[in-house]
Order: sequence, then structure tokens, then C-alpha cells
Amino acid sequence: MNRTPEADQYFLRVRGKVMGPVPLKQLLALKERGRLLPDHEVSRDRKTWQRAGEIAELYPEQVSADPPGEAEVVEAAEVDFSFLSPEANTSSQESPEWYYTIDGEQDGPVTLKVVQTLAKKGRLKRTDLVWREGMQEWVPAESIDEFFTAAGPSGSSPSGKGAAAYEARESSRGYTIVWDAILDGVRSSTTPEGLDKSWRVMVQLGGISMSLTAVGILLVAVIRGMTLQSLGLLFGGLVLALSLSFLKFCAVHLTIASHNTIRATPSRISSQSVVNVLTMTWLMFFLTFVPILPVSLVTGALDASPTDTNLSPIAMLVMGLIWLVAVLLAAVSGLHARCMNMEISPATSSGEEGVSVILFFLKITSEFSGRLFGFGAAASTCAVGGAVVTVLLGAGWQDHSIQFMITAVLLAFMSGFFPLWTYLMLALGSIVLNTCQAIMTRSTP
Repeated sequence: MNRTPEADQYFLRVRGKVMGPVPLKQLLALKERGRLLPDHEVSRDRKTWQRAGEIAELYPEQVSADPPGEAEVVEAAEVDFSFLSPEANTSSQESPEWYYTIDGEQDGPVTLKVVQTLAKKGRLKRTDLVWREGMQEWVPAESIDEFFTAAGPSGSSPSGKGAAAYEARESSRGYTIVWDAILDGVRSSTTPEGLDKSWRVMVQLGGISMSLTAVGILLVAVIRGMTLQSLGLLFGGLVLALSLSFLKFCAVHLTIASHNTIRATPSRISSQSVVNVLTMTWLMFFLTFVPILPVSLVTGALDASPTDTNLSPIAMLVMGLIWLVAVLLAAVSGLHARCMNMEISPATSSGEEGVSVILFFLKITSEFSGRLFGFGAAASTCAVGGAVVTVLLGAGWQDHSIQFMITAVLLAFMSGFFPLWTYLMLALGSIVLNTCQAIMTRSTP
């Protein structure tokens, strides 16, 4: 990892304020995020200024055949560049060498002064990881004393009520070192993009699997109906297959609608530690109390059945594993504030925090329902495949066929109904939260 050459550094001028030097790599990253626009002014020597759109390394698609000249002053869109350091007073400013991660997203290299500015503004937290050439591994930012010694204008610590809150927040981490290390490790080993992609794969898998399950149930009904010469069995299989097909239609669309609602509903939370606590609270709740309801419904339905039918231990184990995997994957997504469309801001008010907490539980439950839909529907397809095979094997396998059918139907309905329930909860919860936010907004002086 080499330092950026001087020729690849630029100064940035926005509304008369000069910032930098900024490495070319960072300017390209700003461009990708839409924060650097073609009409912003850049310069290598702070004397000759050009539009960013005239720099071939930045905007090769916009560079014209005419030789670039002095850029006229253009009123660019208002973009926040407060995270960049102002122009150095001396030419001996250190070269960019620090890399850092914020919410799992890596950036750099930047100078020490840039890192100090990020720390001062609360963008770089003490638990975020940093690295520079010569280090064997990434380390927490709090382990580098230089980052947080310049927290104030003259290197002072925060003062007043902010200082008390700051000290209280930081001192609590000393009591949860093991949990912080585990959760930070899980978060750093995954990315929001990868989790979002896996969620989409699960939804697609769920839709295909539900269709295959409906076809398999109809096929079993046809085979058994022809064998027993029972029109009632044929009709019952047809109704069940159509019901699953309709359930699949609702589940797919409502799962995607819930996901889109999350993306369209931003919120703010005070710290990553709060996100960690909320995620673990949701995880424990969904691993202990929530499964009681579906288990009670299943056992009640089987007890009310006119035939002596019980669910095999293997089927119960499969259902439990599906629930566990879906819960764990949703919890990993919950550790990423960006997956929940949440901004971490120490300036979050108590009212905003309360609304964000409720909204977080709704969002992570919606994330869980999409994964449960995919895993549950896929398992139901496997179960109905076993039912088809055992029906074809003959009457000696009738008991196994019934077990497979019961398992397939229960898995399909469990995975299909949960997205519907989650969407209704998200919709009703959003109405309540929007009302609370409107009241807080009107009561704010």
C-alpha cells in the first residue's frame, strides 16, 4: 500500500473556501457518491482552478476536445464537504496515509488532520477501525491517541453537558469488552450490500419454492384421488394448491413492499452501541417468546385433527433450524445501521430516539420475514417432494407420505403468512410513529 503521489492530490474550492489537499482516490469516491459535481472547482497548485468536469482522471466522459482553461465561477449545488479538512497553513502537512471504516464502509487514504476532523464531528467513532502502512492489522480508532486529542479547537475535550454524556457513553464500553468485540467482528465480516443481495435471493427462492409446493400438493392429491377413486380428495388438493398459489402472490409482493418501506423511512439513533443492544434484544425475543405462538398453533391444529396425526421430531427440528437461521441472518442485518436505513448521530433527541427504537424493531422483523419466507418455502418444496416419492412407492409408505404432506403444508403456510403479518404490523406501526413525529414537530419551539 503506497502513499499517494503529490501529483495525484487536489485542492477543492467550494463557495470560496479551499479544502485539501485531497487524494484523487477520495475525489473519485466523492464523485461516485454524488458529492463531487462537475461544476466544483479543483486545483493542483491552488493557483490555476478548473472545473472538476474538465479533469480527465475525474470525468473522462465529459472532457471535451478543447483545451481546458480557467474555469468560470459556477454556482454548484449545495453539497456538504464539512468532513474534509480545510487547506493547510503550511506546505509540510503530512501525506495521506490513514484508512478508516465507518459503518463497515472503508475509505482513505487521508491525512491525520482529516481523521481528527472526522472524530471531532462524531463521524468517526472510537470503535471504528483504522489502519496505515506498517500496521499488522486494523485497530480501533480509540487506540490511536492522536485522533481524539484534537476534539476541541485547541485539542481540548468536550465540555458542558455534552462532555458528561460523552464520558458516560465511553466509560460503559469498559464493561462490555467481550460483547463489543463479538458484535464488531460480526459486523466487520459482513457488508450491507452482501446482506441485501442474500435477502433478494431468499425472496426469489421463496416465490419459486411456493409454486413448486403448490404443484407437488396437487400432484399428490391427483395420485391419491385416482388410487382411492375419491373426488373429494382431488377437490381438496386443488383448493389447497390454489390457496398456496394465492398466498405466494401476497407474500412476494408484501415482502418487497416492506423492504421498500424500510428504504423510504430513514431514522436516527444516538450510537452504534444502542443498535447493538436493540439487535440483541430482538434476537433473544425471537428465539424465546415469539416461537411459542406458531408452535401452539401447530400443536393445536394437530390435536383438533380427526385423525391420529402427529408431527415427526425431524419435521419439528427442520422448522426450528429454519427459524433459527432466519433469525440469525436478520440479526446480522440489524447490526448494520445502514441496512435498517438508520443514521448514527450523537445529536439525536430523546423523542427521535424513541421513535427510532420502535421503527427499528419493525424494520428488523420485516427483514426476518423475507428470509423466513425463502427458507420455509424451500423446505416445504423438499417436504412435498418426499410426499410425491412416498405416494409413488405404494400403500406401505402411506404414513410417511402423510408426514411429508403435513410438514410441507405447515412450512408453506408459516413462511407465507408471516410476511403478511409483518407488513400489516409495519403499516400500522408507521401510522402511529408518523403521528408521534407530527406531534413532536408541532410541539418543538
